[in-house]
Amino acid sequence: MTETTERVTSIVYAAIDELNEQLAEENRVAKALETALLGSAGRLDSIGFVNLIVLVEEKCQDEFGVCISFLDTLATREDNPLRTVGSFIDYMCGVVEEEVSR
Repeated sequence: MTETTERVTSIVYAAIDELNEQLAEENRVAKALETALLGSAGRLDSIGFVNLIVLVEEKCQDEFGVCISFLDTLATREDNPLRTVGSFIDYMCGVVEEEVSR
């Protein structure tokens, strides 16, 4: 696991912890790479999902010092990197590394 992956995983898990404090117990998101975020197996509704993205963006700005808008970059993708926590972390690592290298 690269340093960026470790840092991004920490950010996502911290955002999940913060989001879970706002959710009913049956809607809480497990901190596991295979946890579904969207679709029929996902636990988040649209508001919960947007809240998670905003929390992650804020934490990335604090951690990496760059302003990242994940929803903007998603519009150009054909695949869905937000299926699971793991695919979201992989996607974020790419975005963060691209922004930090600018």
